[in-house]
Amino acid sequence: MAKTQGRKSKAETLLDDVSSIVGAKKKRVLECVDFSDPNRPKSCLEVDFPILPINEVAVIEGNADKPIYQVSKYWARRSSSVFRSMLIAGAAKAPDSDKQAGALVWQSFYGNHQSNEDFSRLKIADIFMGGGTTLVEAARLGMTAVGNDLNPMAWFVVKSELSQAKKSDVEALLSRVNQQVFGSIRPYYAHSCPRGHRGVWTEVAKGREMPSDFDPLTLPPEERGGYSYRGPELIYTFWAKHGQCQAQGCGHRTPLVTVPLFARKTLLIESWEDRECQGCGKTFDVERFDARMAPGEDFLVLEGEKPFAVMDKDGRFACPHCGRESEDLRAKVEGNSSSLGKSANKRVDFSLVLSPKWLKGTPAADAQGLPMGGRPGDDADSTVRWYAARSSTLSFLEIRGANVPSEVSNPRTGETFNTAIGTPAMRQTANGPQPKKSSFACQDSTCGREWDVLDSMRSSGRAGAMAPFAHHVHCPECEAAGDPYSGRMFVPARDARGVSSAEREWEKRNVADLKGFWPEDPISDGWKTHKWGIPDHGYTHYWKMFNSRQLLVLSQILRAITTDEQSPWEARRPCWAHFSNMCATRISFVSGMRVRTRWSPTSRETTIHSNPGPSKTMCSESLAVAIGSHASKGCSNHCNGGRGLGRGSPRRRFNGTPRILQSSSSRARA
Repeated sequence: MAKTQGRKSKAETLLDDVSSIVGAKKKRVLECVDFSDPNRPKSCLEVDFPILPINEVAVIEGNADKPIYQVSKYWARRSSSVFRSMLIAGAAKAPDSDKQAGALVWQSFYGNHQSNEDFSRLKIADIFMGGGTTLVEAARLGMTAVGNDLNPMAWFVVKSELSQAKKSDVEALLSRVNQQVFGSIRPYYAHSCPRGHRGVWTEVAKGREMPSDFDPLTLPPEERGGYSYRGPELIYTFWAKHGQCQAQGCGHRTPLVTVPLFARKTLLIESWEDRECQGCGKTFDVERFDARMAPGEDFLVLEGEKPFAVMDKDGRFACPHCGRESEDLRAKVEGNSSSLGKSANKRVDFSLVLSPKWLKGTPAADAQGLPMGGRPGDDADSTVRWYAARSSTLSFLEIRGANVPSEVSNPRTGETFNTAIGTPAMRQTANGPQPKKSSFACQDSTCGREWDVLDSMRSSGRAGAMAPFAHHVHCPECEAAGDPYSGRMFVPARDARGVSSAEREWEKRNVADLKGFWPEDPISDGWKTHKWGIPDHGYTHYWKMFNSRQLLVLSQILRAITTDEQSPWEARRPCWAHFSNMCATRISFVSGMRVRTRWSPTSRETTIHSNPGPSKTMCSESLAVAIGSHASKGCSNHCNGGRGLGRGSPRRRFNGTPRILQSSSSRARA
């Protein structure tokens, strides 16, 4: 929230008021029980406990906004509010009146206990410390805490939470990581804009703008950092998993897409509604900007949508009924004019549908009989052929209108296709044909055999091939021009140069300078791995859960942090923990999902397929996460300061050791 210099914002003022009311940071010195005395008086916990107010605080507060617990995800974390209150109640001597014991704990809950010498003499032991909530809360109360756990991950998490890292050391480390890694990976996320806006590369040393055909991916990785970039960039890359037909002599690969309609968005469009045409007398809406989800792709306006006209850059527009042209430059520039009046926002629904040709899939070999790659472990050449084959038939149909029918026709090609059913096998029900769960029908015109997804993977012994089908791109020029989608757009992944270059670079570097910085070990045997059948899907090793671009980026970040000799271990440890969280959400092993179009300044890799699996997770690669300071014994603030980080899902092991994440508030994406 913006605030006037020297004055606090409303949110800050409210926070101060609430802090004052509850006594936050106020010094508290409670008399402590002497646990060495067998005849000691009772503690507050043995007499009464303010369970109702603490429960309310725990429900409202949780751990989501406490950065110290976002150092690393841990399973079944307990509420820190409950542990803090239990420690206070267990240590404090109960007052003479039993009825006052619970009140004393509640009144002291938000206080600063760091100066309490009685508390400092207490030793708290948690022999099953897990994520370390007990230890962290004890340290924040000024107590001495000792923890133990058989799980080495638990040790690492708690060690990171209580690290005595200096914020300046962490920020310096992240700055060096950014300098070392960012320049070499940024070319993989530069993109073009379908409206014609191109990115500009500049040679930093000479300040020379490079020609339009300059391709930084042709440079060695160590030289790419000498060039800066401004222009359109990727936010997300959407991938589709493919099932391979196991029928003898077939082998056709079919995208596992249950529903071809993969994205929906309601946009707010500045417009002047129900304007009467001076030529024909009919009404229509005048829209100030061209609202599209996928500019340049085929576009269908559903029947029943209000007629509309879009202004061009000079404020010209034409009646959709008779074609009579009008012009209002002031309305275009300012959103207000004497003739049209002031514009107002209206809501319009848009949807994106994958082309039927792309849903038909691809043979397992090209016309020359060379095999297609795309699966974990396939060589770069075969995977590049695969990307080229899948991108050759790719296109979208953008639909304007709220109620998308089950069948639509492309106005350009006349092709009619289904928007509700993709490639799953079908079964007859009382309500008509319905898709079978976890299945696909081979889309080869001479086959059509139905397969269970898991049976197909087991038969092949390999994970399904993955191919990108859409990029979510942000264009700063479109945003500056007033684009209703804030400069965002979906672009078919027809340009496979970026992912192809990443395949070739990863193939060379994973056995060279990046050796040892990616997870080569097999997936650990466990209930939620082998008992849930993850290896049956072909994911036998941790590295198979990442695509080559993710491995290339993550391993470079990990290497930069690990080999930074200027940083003390206390600074590297929380960075490794954040890297672990980063790996949990920048991963290709996710369940089927409908695309969400909420933007965040990170680039992501998202997989779409029809198999059931773990929780619905967005997969991403990013260099844009802020790290706050990590409080330990010296922290008296209940909120711990700093900025909260996303929780993510349980981490995957990256080369056996949890590692780090990275910083920067810019749109630097990996």
